[in-house]
Amino acid sequence: MNVKMQAWIQQGREYWQQRNPRERKMLSIWLLAVLCAILYFGIYAPLTTQIARLSVNVPRLEGHLLAMRGSKPEVLSVRGKDVDLRSAVFAALSIKKISADVRSISPTQLELRSTHASVGEALQLASALRGEVAAKVTSIQIKQDSAAVALLLVLERP
Repeated sequence: MNVKMQAWIQQGREYWQQRNPRERKMLSIWLLAVLCAILYFGIYAPLTTQIARLSVNVPRLEGHLLAMRGSKPEVLSVRGKDVDLRSAVFAALSIKKISADVRSISPTQLELRSTHASVGEALQLASALRGEVAAKVTSIQIKQDSAAVALLLVLERP
């Protein structure tokens, strides 16, 4: 600490020691009240305002995102083979409202992982994707457990 800061601390101690116990108690209460007001108006109120604003904006923005996802696949599907394989698969999945993990293996190959309610549903998706994105299925794995069916599909465009 520098000399000025030490001088201020010493003056504060002297001022505090000169106060009688009743004044010290009153000053402590006022200090606590000011501290609470600073915490409320400086931290709590802005945070609650921000949370309220976000709770209104996030659903609205999610709606915009879903609307954009809903309109983009139609534009992509019109172009057909001009679109890269990954974009075409995302567009087809978006139209069907299916979530899947899509990973590019190479520029002409990709791997798709998804879960479905039945084996038939998984096979229908594989068949539909093969036709919609103009790609051949190079590998397909379907694993069924008690709750769901896992599909691992590798698509390739020549």
